Amino acid sequence: MAIIEKDYRVDIEHVGKNNLLSNRGILSLLESIACYHSDMVGYGINDIEKTHFTWVLLHWKVQVLKRVPYGTNLKIKTWASYYNKISTLRDFEIYDTFRKFTLYSFF
Repeated sequence: MAIIEKDYRVDIEHVGKNNLLSNRGILSLLESIACYHSDMVGYGINDIEKTHFTWVLLHWKVQVLKRVPYGTNLKIKTWASYYNKISTLRDFEIYDTFRKFTLYSFF
């Protein structure tokens, strides 16, 4: 399976209490890289009319090991861990500057 990775910055829309990365912020970042991967393989939002395919989030599980503050640079990785004709499971990892801090996420 190909691993897709992209750099992100924790911006104002990603933080909550005490200016730390919020659950909503984490999910927003995961959605962003998942869309990026979909675009790369020809199933992005601009391809729906041509492919007649889209994706819908049905389930998620996130384990947060550490919350980082506003302005932190992150590297996010994702890959499809399983797929068939009608569904895909996607895993993610988020790293801060020094070490992996978050997450195992299953969709």
